Amino acid sequence: MLWGFPRLATFVAMNICGPEVNYIYTWRNQHRLELEGGIQANNFKKLRDIYIEAIKKVNLSTIPVLAAEDETAIMAQVTYNEA
Repeated sequence: MLWGFPRLATFVAMNICGPEVNYIYTWRNQHRLELEGGIQANNFKKLRDIYIEAIKKVNLSTIPVLAAEDETAIMAQVTYNEA
């Protein structure tokens, strides 16, 4: 049986005194990182801060990074089909 996030988080909270689901959602919302679409300089500035903290925590000189953009074609038209 596979457990999704809410059930797994509740199990951990009840059995090993982990954080409650509401606390996890609150923490996630407070630490959410919103990036702009495409490869923008501002995105790299935000990511730089994350990598600086990661380098300090694990005491590394560099961290390998891969930046990619999804090139899936999207039609610029909104449609609705009631069926």
